[in-house]
Amino acid sequence: MKYKIAIDMRYVENPYSGLSRFSINIFYNLLKNSENDDIQFIVLMPPKKIVENQDLFKDINSKKIKKIYSMRKRGIKWKFPFFIIDLPLYLKLLREEVDIFLSPYVDPPILPGIKVICTIHDLIFVKVDNYFNNFRTIKKFFSELRIILSLLYSNSILTVSNTTKNLLIGRYKYIPFLKNKLLKTLVIYNGITEFKSSSLSNEYKYQNIKKEYFLYVGDRRNHKNLIYTINFLKVFKEQYKKDFIFVIAGSNSYKNYKLQKVIKSNSFVKEVINPIDSFLDYLYRNCISLIILSHEEGFGIPIIEAASRSKKVVASDIEIFREIAPGSSLLLDLKQEKLNLKLLHDYLNQEIYVDSQFILKKWSWDKSSLILREFLLSQLLQKNKKLINE
Repeated sequence: MKYKIAIDMRYVENPYSGLSRFSINIFYNLLKNSENDDIQFIVLMPPKKIVENQDLFKDINSKKIKKIYSMRKRGIKWKFPFFIIDLPLYLKLLREEVDIFLSPYVDPPILPGIKVICTIHDLIFVKVDNYFNNFRTIKKFFSELRIILSLLYSNSILTVSNTTKNLLIGRYKYIPFLKNKLLKTLVIYNGITEFKSSSLSNEYKYQNIKKEYFLYVGDRRNHKNLIYTINFLKVFKEQYKKDFIFVIAGSNSYKNYKLQKVIKSNSFVKEVINPIDSFLDYLYRNCISLIILSHEEGFGIPIIEAASRSKKVVASDIEIFREIAPGSSLLLDLKQEKLNLKLLHDYLNQEIYVDSQFILKKWSWDKSSLILREFLLSQLLQKNKKLINE
């Protein structure tokens, strides 16, 4: 009996987002490791013109995959993504006789008769008061409603960390019918994409990075705490008479105007917008240290990416970073700024060793995809037994 699993890849419209990186890597490895299974994958893609240059899954057996391209971008659905009734998609999946619908994100559509699995990356909006710039109460209400609805109508839940899983259980276990489902939540960790060391001296000079530098990788949302980070490094620079710059690498699609003013008023801060993977690898390998002082995170891929290059890591002392950061990291209590200045100074002067091979083995897309594959096979087996019994 051939099973069919639909994978929602429509979220990769923006290839630089963390969600896109998660989706591409986990699903590529899932498809690769499922080539000998009796499963066909229906892959829902963004419009072809958006992804035609990405060559997604090009080396996977084409007989195992059927790609269905969207007619148009998600548009408003990206900004307000809980259009949970999608009749055209539902009818299409019924015609394909899909058994499981796998979403890398929250709020998949309601699909009666098809097992729905959604992925919840974080609940940052619950714990960070200024997560939203405007209409915070309204946005927080609808964000929580999205989570609750997804939990209620999804058959199974995935998270990317035990921190998020525990938060989900603690917050929503008292809602009827949810406790057992939440306790069965499966953790599928992020992994590391390994690159060979590259020489990009011309691009490096072009980006005007000529001094030693601290590196931040990520977007500009408020919970990333970048204004605090800039001010902290500025005081550190002055107090210890250090000459370095602070490189902010990543997407600037989130418009944080207050942060942009702070960046422009501090000449030691340099921006690298949407670096290609090889250049990002170069930035990791040549920084003094990664620094990421977020208020909250769902995971924190840059920490394990920096550690895989045996780099020092300075991070905020929050639960998720205690879960994933290597023991060689410096975790700072953000309420102790004066003490943190000395801790940072002492840390930078220490010789540390990070076992990059251990990090690469521990945080592996391949390893995570095998866990996901076994879970999907168990779900298909359960459905098959149910049909036989009926």
